[in-house]
Formats: sequence, structure tokens, C-alpha cells
Amino acid sequence: MSILGAAVNKDLVLSKCRYFTDVQVWPRASRVDPERWLSNFSVEEEPYALALLSSFMFYRNELVEDMLRSGFMRLSGPIATGERSLMGGRVAWRRFVDQALIVPVTGEIPNVTDSGHKYARIARIKLHIPQERILSCEKAIELVCEDNSIPVIFVDDFVGSGNQFIETYHRGYFCSHLGRKVSFHSLALMNTAHSFYYCPVFCTEYGGRRIKRNCPGVVLSPTHILDDRHSALSLSSAIWPDALKSGAYRFLKETGRRAGFYAEDEGEDDWRGFHALALALAFEDSAPDATVPIIYSTRNGWLPLVEY
Repeated sequence: MSILGAAVNKDLVLSKCRYFTDVQVWPRASRVDPERWLSNFSVEEEPYALALLSSFMFYRNELVEDMLRSGFMRLSGPIATGERSLMGGRVAWRRFVDQALIVPVTGEIPNVTDSGHKYARIARIKLHIPQERILSCEKAIELVCEDNSIPVIFVDDFVGSGNQFIETYHRGYFCSHLGRKVSFHSLALMNTAHSFYYCPVFCTEYGGRRIKRNCPGVVLSPTHILDDRHSALSLSSAIWPDALKSGAYRFLKETGRRAGFYAEDEGEDDWRGFHALALALAFEDSAPDATVPIIYSTRNGWLPLVEY
């Protein structure tokens, strides 16, 4: 939760943080500790830290799970398009849900800890998808190669750069039906009857553009879109009051390097976050690598705002 662009008033910001903890929007103070985090900064830096803290967005698991369902339900719009009656739209949507496969998005190097696996499991509970239709990419490929009418819905919590989905969509998986490796992308090119959907909870505009460019034909249905206003380095950022905008870049660079992130290559050690997206966002289980590292770093004795 956040108040974008709130005035820099320490008592007000900390009071808001305590309220979020009291009403359990944030977890206990030992997990998200604003006062501990503020001790990292000098007196001159504190106004910037307070502005960033006021704009910081933290989402507990229960809320993210509910938002995943919302993104999924938004697909009912394109699915029912063309139906002449409300009943026809409902039938089309029910048929879609009854056939759809839920598939997790995996990282550039697939791993069982990838967040997509977690959200595929959540789909069973929140979306009432039977376990047998929650499949790995390899198993889903086998089915859609044999029947191109089966829709595939990819799920995850967050899209920053879009890299993970692009890799998942273009990666080759062995298909016994064809006797060779095939990707979801190549299936879409071979037959336009294939239908692929992606339902992340959060998606940056930057990541969304990259997915649309590299994965044509995929229907992207995020619950929330993070535009440039959510970036601490954007000219249109809503994080900083006008009086602080000119010094924000220097603040983030100097403190990011003190926190152990020195690179400017848009990689994992970039003080601006992955792909320089400079977000102020975290979840209960992890902070996206697109978040500015001063939020979560524990390097060089840095005290994190969110502890994992």
C-alpha cells in the first residue's frame, strides 16, 4: 500500500507504516521495519528515504492471491467477445475454463523455486482449476500439440523486464507427438488456432511492451500495470515531491552503492534494480529484482526495510 507523492513528514510517514502493521496489511515489525531502515541514512538523505518509504508498496500473500483471480477473470472479456447474448458469453467462458491448462512461468534457468510454480498451485484453490490441468511446460506442450483447441494460461506474480516469460514462451520442450523440441512460440506460428494467455498479478509497462513485441499472439492480462510513475528514476515519477526530484538520482546511486550494488549494466547488481526499473515494491516472500536494492539489501551491513 502506498501514498504516491506524499509530503515528506517523518511522523506522518511512520504513523502510516505503523497503521499498516496494526491492521495487518504489513506483517509484524520484525519483517518490515521502517525505523531500522531509516537508520541507514544521513540527515541530508532522510527526506529522500521518507519519500521512498511513503511510496513503498508491500503486498501480503493473501492479497496477491486474490488479485491473481481478478486478472484471470478479466479474460472473460476477450473470451466472450463476439457472443450475441449474455448466455452465449457465459457458455463460452465456462467452456474456456473447463478446457484451460494452467502453466507456471519459469526463470531463464528453470528451477522448482520459481514463483510461477507457487501461483500455479494457487490457481487450484482460487480459480478452482483441477490438479490434473495444472501442468509443467513440458506436459502442456504434449497436450496442445495434439489438440490446438486447448487454451494455455501462464501465471505468475510479477513481470519486470518480461525476460522470464519470453524465455518460457520461446524455450524448446520435447514433444513426442512431433518427435522433436517445440516451443509455445513456434506452435503459435504453425497454427493460429492455438491460444495462449498470460495472467501476472503485476506487470510493468516496459515488460508488457517487450512481451507483446517478442511473443505476438499472447493475450496479456495483468491485474495491475505499473507505469513510469512507479519508477524512482522516471521523469514522471510520482515518488518524489517536486523539491526532491533533482536530487533523487544522486540519492539512489550513492545509497545503492553503500548497500553493495555498484553496477550500471541493468543486471542483478545494478543499484537501479534489474533493467534499471527502480521500483519500490515487495511481496511477503520476496522483493522483485526490479526493486531498488536499498529496500532489501543486507550487503555491507545495510539494514533492509523488508527482511527475508
